[in-house]
Amino acid sequence: MQLSGLNIQKNPYWLYGQYILIGLLLSFLQIAIIPLIEIAESVPNLVLLYAIWLTVRYGRFVGIIAAFLLGLIYDIFSLQLIGVSSLSFLFGVFFASFWYKKDKEFLVLNSYKFILIVFTACLIANLVQNLFYLRMSELEFLRLFILKWLGSTVYTSVLSSIIIFVNLSRKH
Repeated sequence: MQLSGLNIQKNPYWLYGQYILIGLLLSFLQIAIIPLIEIAESVPNLVLLYAIWLTVRYGRFVGIIAAFLLGLIYDIFSLQLIGVSSLSFLFGVFFASFWYKKDKEFLVLNSYKFILIVFTACLIANLVQNLFYLRMSELEFLRLFILKWLGSTVYTSVLSSIIIFVNLSRKH
């Protein structure tokens, strides 16, 4: 697309703007729509999934910045304790960043390895996030682990398979 002599699609600021808008949209969807598809107290975390995708796609630096900012936006939208999601997203994204390979990112994003990366990164992030809200005297630990941590992790991992199928369908 051309606009007054500028190629918008090659402009990095245009790309950054798109990613920021996607992050804002996903944060809004996470708060407004995603609770409607809750299964046994488990909901997928689209915002964390997006931060993991950005990390595997663009590397550790972009992932850490995205995780921090997306976590803050998510905390503000959800009226949670500010910084908890940022911290938990950072732990998950840091783990995911070990699978970034420059110029080979699509080998990971187009394989089932991505689902395993998402699963492990989400498990780490959910553990960190839920430790802030855990009160051992009030909650049954095993039930919380299975429903909140593991359930949300599996749910998010299943949704991550959509990324693989979209990428694979673009090839054909």
